[in-house]
Amino acid sequence: MTLLQLQYFEAVYQTKNMTRAAEQLYVSQPSVSNAIRELENELEVQLFLRTNPLQPTKAGEQLAAMTEPLLHDFEHLRYEMRKVGSEHSPLRIGISTIAKQLLQNENKGELEAFTKKTGYLGFFGNDYLVRCIQENRLDLAVLITVDLSELNEFHTHEIAALNVRLYTNRDSYVGKMEAIEPHEIAAIPMAVFTEYPMLHTEYDSTVSKSLLGCSYSENIKFFSTSLMDIEQAIEEGSVSCVLLQGLLRDNEHIISIPIETDKNVHVSVIWKKDHYLHPDEIAFIQQLEKIFYP
Repeated sequence: MTLLQLQYFEAVYQTKNMTRAAEQLYVSQPSVSNAIRELENELEVQLFLRTNPLQPTKAGEQLAAMTEPLLHDFEHLRYEMRKVGSEHSPLRIGISTIAKQLLQNENKGELEAFTKKTGYLGFFGNDYLVRCIQENRLDLAVLITVDLSELNEFHTHEIAALNVRLYTNRDSYVGKMEAIEPHEIAAIPMAVFTEYPMLHTEYDSTVSKSLLGCSYSENIKFFSTSLMDIEQAIEEGSVSCVLLQGLLRDNEHIISIPIETDKNVHVSVIWKKDHYLHPDEIAFIQQLEKIFYP
């Protein structure tokens, strides 16, 4: 019997429905039903009658009575221990560099409020944040990815699926286009916004081909981890750049051109499959959702 199983049991007991419990916990329904089945097998009792809504058995009622104070004490213990040696709240959350830029653009004040309330490790690249989750140095990470299957080892909650666009100077010939095909980008001088410096070939294999289905590495003039530098270069008319929808919209000299692709970029929160989301972590996810869907 694990603490996670008891936490899942408590959610099912409260909602009387495994699907609603899964939604409340931000996990898949099979994760919840498997945890209940494993508990029943280990305890050799039936905890719920599979009616609609679910009905706790006598054993289920007894387990619920014992579980509630146990989980309350554990949550209090966890909260107090995390505060030791820290003036921040006991949240350990990392946000990828690109996700940070996007969140700042969507609602800078909201992100600053998050930072004051949260014990952030900081803003880093996806690979580093994934490693921190694996090594239990972070509880949650906010990532930007093209392929969600890369995150199968974690619980993944998608916050938003965004299009990519070509950002260019409004007065350039590209700026007059209503839309652009991915292969046409190969003829345009480009800048690339990345989380860390990379080789042209690495960008081709990890981003451009998976997102746009083609390569434009030969026309890349420079890479930058600073969106401000990218914006300045686009405004000067020296380059264009593929970025997420909604960025740089306050710059009157820059226009975003739709790219004809069916691929999306995903903004997701990940956590380990043996990690139970606590109320403060769920509140953080809900705040993120409000930024994209107010």
